[in-house]
Amino acid sequence: MVSNFRLFCIGASAGGHTAVLKALKNLDPDISAAFAVVFYGAIDSLTDLGHFLQKRTKLIVEPAKTEILIEGFKIYLSRPNNHLFIRGSTITRSMGPREIFSCLP
Repeated sequence: MVSNFRLFCIGASAGGHTAVLKALKNLDPDISAAFAVVFYGAIDSLTDLGHFLQKRTKLIVEPAKTEILIEGFKIYLSRPNNHLFIRGSTITRSMGPREIFSCLP
């Protein structure tokens, strides 16, 4: 386990999958960094994203869980409708707000 590494946080909306994939797919697996990735979009649209991303990057893709210790050489992927919070050396996950649709008079 590497104790001295950088943490990069990436957020993208529903149309940002391609850009995030381009940013992560050619990274050297020996990079001394971790990545926290959050996609904002429909709740059920990202169910297989971790599997999809793992096939295209040399880093380890892991679902972000509550109170998980951040380690280098990994990509922590948020579940749909979740926020990620970095507290010290851990990631904490929290449910995000539901989409609110309203009509103006």
